Amino acid sequence: FRGRGLFPSLMRHVMHEALAAGGHAYIDCRVYNTPALRSVAKAGFVSIATMRPISRRDALPGDS
Repeated sequence: FRGRGLFPSLMRHVMHEALAAGGHAYIDCRVYNTPALRSVAKAGFVSIATMRPISRRDALPGDS
C-alpha cells in the first residue's frame, strides 16, 4: 500500500482522536528511512531535531 497515502491519513485520524483535548505528539524514525520520513511529513509532523546514529561502542560503556 506504499504511495497511496494510507499512513498519513491514518495518522491524522489517530492524532485527531487522541489529541482532541490538547497535547503534543512525537514520532521517532531513522534518518535513513526516507519513505517513513516522507510519510510522517505528509501526516503533518515537522522535524525538530536530528541526531547522529549511536554506535554499539558508544552505547555500551565497558564493551571494548
